[in-house]
Amino acid sequence: MQSELSARPLVVRLRPLILGGTAAFWLLMLVLTHLPEIPKEYDPELGDKSEHLIGYMLLSVGLGLSLSACQGPLGWRRLAMVIGIVAVYGAFDETTQPLFGRNCDWYDWVADLQGCFLGVLAVLAIDQLCRRWRPGWFPPSTTSMNL
Repeated sequence: MQSELSARPLVVRLRPLILGGTAAFWLLMLVLTHLPEIPKEYDPELGDKSEHLIGYMLLSVGLGLSLSACQGPLGWRRLAMVIGIVAVYGAFDETTQPLFGRNCDWYDWVADLQGCFLGVLAVLAIDQLCRRWRPGWFPPSTTSMNL
C-alpha cells in the first residue's frame, strides 16, 4: 500500500522547490539588475544582451513550471500569461534602472522578450514530454493543452 505522500504526483511533491526556486531566482534578478554598473574587469565576457536573454529565458521556464505545478497542464492562456508577466516585468526592470545609476536600454527589453519566448517554448516542450513519458509525475488531465 502506497503512502499518501508517494501517491501524490511528483510535480505536486516538488511544488515548494519549484515555487521557491523561481521566487529566489526572480529576486536575484531584481537585485542584480539594480546594482550599480559592474566594473569591466569583473564583467563576464558573455555580453549584456546574452545575459538578458538567458536570465529571462530561465525566469520564463521557472514561471511556466510553477504554473504547471500549481494549476495543471500548460495551455495557451497560461503561456500567454507567462509572456505578459515577463514582458511587463522586463519593462519595469529597464525603466527603474536609471534610479540606481544604470542605463535604460530598450534593446535589453527586446533581448528579455526573446529569452521569454525561448523559455516558453522550452517549458512547453518540457511539460509535453514529461506528460507523455512520465504521466505519473503530473495530476491526471483530460487533455494536455488545457487552458
